[in-house]
Amino acid sequence: MTVRSVARIPARFTIFFSIALALGCARSNGVPKDAGKAAKDQPTVTMPSGNTYRVEIAATPDARAQGLMYRESLADGRGMLFLFPRPTVEAFWMKNCNFPIDIVWMDANRRVIFVSAHTPPCKDDPCPTYGPRVKSLYVLEIPDGAAAKEKADVGSVLTFANVPGLPGE
Repeated sequence: MTVRSVARIPARFTIFFSIALALGCARSNGVPKDAGKAAKDQPTVTMPSGNTYRVEIAATPDARAQGLMYRESLADGRGMLFLFPRPTVEAFWMKNCNFPIDIVWMDANRRVIFVSAHTPPCKDDPCPTYGPRVKSLYVLEIPDGAAAKEKADVGSVLTFANVPGLPGE
């Protein structure tokens, strides 16, 4: 074997490896093999209708303050679940939000105690606030019109799965 032929082997190997890698990514569409497991472990809220929403968790003061601000949209079947350390009266506003949503307040038993449907984004200061005058432990933000569609009415119960750090559990 000459030096020249040895130099060609790595170049051929590099080309072959690059093609194999590209084909492997194309077959998987760039999705990791354990993506299904990750989706399976995603926090969810099951509505009274039986439909399940994948939710982001807002459990810290900073995450709760940020909420859905500055986002362009909220996809169907998605939401944000706010967890509070103890039952409190929580008022929400729509400052710096770009689209209307439904907001659902729940007690410690995940029973719906208040719904603000079609809650509009705030265009001018001061922004109005929305919410019940009774204590809640959980608040769910979902796409506009979803609460009625999913039968999330006062008195109904929502079910949580894979929600880390639930208060009292």
